[in-house]
Amino acid sequence: MSFLDDVNAETRTNGTSCKTCRILDTLPPKERAEVEPILADHNFTSEAIARAMRRRGWEVSGNGIRNHRRNCLPTN
Repeated sequence: MSFLDDVNAETRTNGTSCKTCRILDTLPPKERAEVEPILADHNFTSEAIARAMRRRGWEVSGNGIRNHRRNCLPTN
């Protein structure tokens, strides 16, 4: 077991998904497949992604995108 595995095992979560994850869960598969890689690409700022998402009616903030990236995306 790696140190990362140890830390992950000790990390406690409250069992709720973030707002960005909840938005992704409501999207049709084709649209979700378009959005997910953008969320994972750090060449795009969280604020720019949040503005584009809000234009589509998805209420999320830049901070919400940052939290999603930090807490929900797999680490490399």
